[in-house]
Amino acid sequence: GLRNGDVVLTPSAYSPAHWASDFLARQFLKSECDTLLMIDDDMEFPPDALDRLRSNAASFEYDIVFALCTTREMPPVPVLLRLAENQPDDGRELYQRVTRFPLGRTIPVDVVGLAFTLIRRRVFEAMLAPGGPDASYFFTYGAGRETDDAPFCRQARRLGFALAVDTAVHIDHVAAIPLGWRHVQAQRVAR
Repeated sequence: GLRNGDVVLTPSAYSPAHWASDFLARQFLKSECDTLLMIDDDMEFPPDALDRLRSNAASFEYDIVFALCTTREMPPVPVLLRLAENQPDDGRELYQRVTRFPLGRTIPVDVVGLAFTLIRRRVFEAMLAPGGPDASYFFTYGAGRETDDAPFCRQARRLGFALAVDTAVHIDHVAAIPLGWRHVQAQRVAR
């Protein structure tokens, strides 16, 4: 999936996830590239996944595009999340899973994971602190059990950026075995 002009960044090893993500974002902003691919270390993907994710014209209108992955539990569940209808008054956000969706389409969502996600440069540039990339923190943990991807997505939406999941690109979450879309399909057939 790599093309001429692509740059492979060296990840930050032995760091909490949000520090490693921030490190990559700051390194990315020092490059001339227009899009950053974030990949979690517990993901397995086909060799053509990046090319298909970045070549899907239906995704071009979105600023952040996530490949379809599943949770790491059994049975695995696709990760497509939208804001729940009733939101608490304390500033937190509650999400609901999208359980029915068309395959092979780009679906707008309100939050994505960072498992296999393209993020446009303009998103990070809009989030820059006055001191520039080295003074900026793009990824932080939220309240309770909220991981670093939800606050990042919330900030991106507040700044007017659009998020989506490309349901044509399937990646697996590695647990004891790689869990992915084929497991979700097998359960649907078994029912």
